[in-house]
Amino acid sequence: METFTLEQLGLFITLMGGTLSAIIVACFKSRCSKIKTPCISCDRDTDSNKPPLKKVTETLPPPAEDTANDLP
Repeated sequence: METFTLEQLGLFITLMGGTLSAIIVACFKSRCSKIKTPCISCDRDTDSNKPPLKKVTETLPPPAEDTANDLP
């Protein structure tokens, strides 16, 4: 068995925590009513009356005419 440093242990714990956090965020953001993984099975109530997310578009004013480069 090889030894490891405290720095390597900290990196391993950080990576595992980040991976677990990413999985939990993906589950909370999903709209699935049934979730099945090898470790966890979940039936949850989702709000089906909720409208789908709308794409936000920014409307910009038309560009101002640039007269500084015009010749007299």
